[in-house]
Amino acid sequence: MQFYLLIFRYHGIDKHKWQGRVDVLVNNAGISQRCLAIDAKPEVYTELINIDLIAPIWLTQLQLSRMAEAGGGHIIGISSVAGRIGAPLRTAYSAAKFGLIGYMDALRTEVDRTHNIKVTNILPGSVATDVSRNALTGDGSKRGMSDAVIDAGDDPMDCARCIWEAVNADKPEYIYAKEMEMGLAQMRHGDPDTFFNAIADFGAQTVAAYWKEKEGA
Repeated sequence: MQFYLLIFRYHGIDKHKWQGRVDVLVNNAGISQRCLAIDAKPEVYTELINIDLIAPIWLTQLQLSRMAEAGGGHIIGISSVAGRIGAPLRTAYSAAKFGLIGYMDALRTEVDRTHNIKVTNILPGSVATDVSRNALTGDGSKRGMSDAVIDAGDDPMDCARCIWEAVNADKPEYIYAKEMEMGLAQMRHGDPDTFFNAIADFGAQTVAAYWKEKEGA
């Protein structure tokens, strides 16, 4: 409900008196992770999954009946390429983003034809935001530094425009990624043997770099 509270405050509306319909619900809750599973406290998983998966599910559930009664609507789940490929240093994040895709895919089967509620999964790759700077480390603290790949990512406004085009086209899923990220996302199902070999090599390199960075900290 935090997102609705922000909207109500922004528009100067009393949330207790608001009775309007929701035409488009964008579930964009998200916090990322930059630590190995072996180096992470269990609480990191609880916090990430609560924010990245449970919160969007709750928010969606609270609006489903209202959307159905209004004759339809559109629900958007902002997942990630990491919700398709399982990326190193992001076990909790990938778990939540995989879960969000699963929830939205299953929900679509129930509400698309029956209630005219469209559901779109968005899988962004690298977008130039503070996502890696605010990512959680193994002890639950913020990382405090960004990644070069994120800093070189796409402009958030370009991403937002592409998301809106996908929603207007009623696409069930849209991958917003380029080059290696798009290739891996497509390879995950198109050529799984090659994918798993490639991601294993990448994972080993990432683990080695992680411990080297920790030792030098």
